[in-house]
Amino acid sequence: MPPASPTTPAAGPEPSLIEEITASVAALALPAGDPGARWDPASVTAAWLRSRRSPHTRRAYFRDLADYLAWLDDAGLAPLQATRPDVDLYLAELRDEQPSLSAATLNRKLASISSWYRYLVDADIATRNPAATIDRAPINRDHSTTVGLTVTEVRALLHAADTDVNRWGWGSPRRWPAERNKIVVHLLAGLGLRVSEITGLRLKDLRHNAGHRTVLIRGKAGRDRELPLPAALVRLLAAHLPGQRRLVANRGIWAKWGDEVDLLGDVRPGDDRSRRRRLDAWRDRQLARLNDLTDDDLAREVDGPAFSTQDGKPLTQAGIFNAVRRLARTAGLPAADQISPHSLRHAAATAALDDGAPLRDVQDLLGHADPRTTCRYDRNRGSLDRSPAHRLAVLYAE
Repeated sequence: MPPASPTTPAAGPEPSLIEEITASVAALALPAGDPGARWDPASVTAAWLRSRRSPHTRRAYFRDLADYLAWLDDAGLAPLQATRPDVDLYLAELRDEQPSLSAATLNRKLASISSWYRYLVDADIATRNPAATIDRAPINRDHSTTVGLTVTEVRALLHAADTDVNRWGWGSPRRWPAERNKIVVHLLAGLGLRVSEITGLRLKDLRHNAGHRTVLIRGKAGRDRELPLPAALVRLLAAHLPGQRRLVANRGIWAKWGDEVDLLGDVRPGDDRSRRRRLDAWRDRQLARLNDLTDDDLAREVDGPAFSTQDGKPLTQAGIFNAVRRLARTAGLPAADQISPHSLRHAAATAALDDGAPLRDVQDLLGHADPRTTCRYDRNRGSLDRSPAHRLAVLYAE
């Protein structure tokens, strides 16, 4: 089993990103460096991971490298002595795995390995990149393995989310997460957001601009985009945000108090009681102040995750995935067990293009750097009903 991802939270106080990555890299099957050298394979690998701006890219590259190094270790091969045939053999074994990996996944693994070796060469740790000249697997850009949804199916999913809210009374603890899930599904379907963009959304990212209620989306590779929120979403968020801000603020107070209490063991025993009383008094004052703050005060002062669990922890991608699939089953969708949050992103692209939205506008909505990616999301691309031939016939007949 590969070591933990460098972005997996550790137990206890969360270490800095550098410490976290360094600790994870130490568990990899890397060769030892020269004693006394400023850089060795482990420190250079940690620097390579830190240079990836996106935590999702860091996670993927780390997993890919860990798998490759584990394979080399099992084969008795040294990473710095590996040749192109060794990497070709590794990829061939991956292609033979069951269930089979997609061409895109194989290409990403090859890109991770090649990027790592290239970084080692630049740092004078390796003399060559054995993956540099290996061809990538061809990808059919007109095909996607993501399950698509029709407009009718998306409506059924949204209706299931609404029904899930209404089945719980106002005093039920189950109502709040149902309301949160309803907003999340609307964001996936109405704005075509990536699931990582929702989990990364902060309270301060919800704003006003030019008379619109908007949301700032932190996209891939630092490509941020500001999107308008439809009126229905504005109403849902207006009901959700005050409670979310209080939840975040309350968790912050208790977390800070807990951290300070944990440190009491580091002071002299005679100081414990008086310091504990001061800490308890501080906590009670902060909770009382929080109770007195208005919703407008909270909007100005509190930042944190826009969506969380009931105990204040940030909502995870797995949590969203499970909610979407459960609602798909409730809605009775035919492919409910294969539907994912990304299905709603594809559905948003297809529905918008079917309704006549320009490709460039849909590309901007989804945050795609390449319009060909947007085209691949379009499940009705090539539809005879949408052919420009019909428009041209009308134009020339006038």
